Amino acid sequence: DKIGPADGSADFTLPTADGTVGQFIKTDGSKALSFATVTSAGFKQQLVKTASDATYSPSADVTKIVIEAVGGGGGSSNTGGSKGVTGAGGGGYARVSLAVTSATVINIQIGAAGAAGVGSEGVGQDGGNTTVTYVSGGSSFTPAISANGGEKGTIAAGAQAPTDGGTATGPTGGLYIQGENGAGWGANDNNQWGGGSMMGFGGRPLTTGDPRALSGTGYGAGASGGNEASGEGDPGTIGIVIINEYK
Repeated sequence: DKIGPADGSADFTLPTADGTVGQFIKTDGSKALSFATVTSAGFKQQLVKTASDATYSPSADVTKIVIEAVGGGGGSSNTGGSKGVTGAGGGGYARVSLAVTSATVINIQIGAAGAAGVGSEGVGQDGGNTTVTYVSGGSSFTPAISANGGEKGTIAAGAQAPTDGGTATGPTGGLYIQGENGAGWGANDNNQWGGGSMMGFGGRPLTTGDPRALSGTGYGAGASGGNEASGEGDPGTIGIVIINEYK
């Protein structure tokens, strides 16, 4: 069947069957009409990953993802003697926009929290690196996204420089921010603050001169160093990956 002006100057061919609820009629530019489904572009959903996922794939209608990654915060140390102790560094941050298809498979590894130093002279551990790596299918990206963990708190005689916050690397065009450094140590200094991250606050003494090591809050936070006679260090906080999906 056809429809158009009475003079037949622009006859359109009608669909042979009815469409479904919510569909609209479109033309192919050659006077053939058919039913089609309305599609919308824009934000779809946000996924929060605090555990590793080796086989993440976007939904069928997703064409772009924006990934934010934070490395694990460093663990702190404690000294009960005359040595100095530093705060631990915060995790690095990466933000990257990627073109994807439903066939894209991505491996996500969440950076572990740096472990606390055990005992009065126990040394903490570095925070783990958070990585996002292309595996297969769809659009590839290189190099892998890496938000590195913060450096552990240290113990040594004499003044000490701040510990390093984690760095971040990835594909060209991404945003990469180093985590905050953990505070260094000087004589009679009992406030070795932990370094923060873009998603976490480093450990802070409860009061000026408080000798206890304290964990930070949020994600990728470094712990503060301790100077208690019989205390121990505190752990950092874990990394995180946030994925914003767009149609």
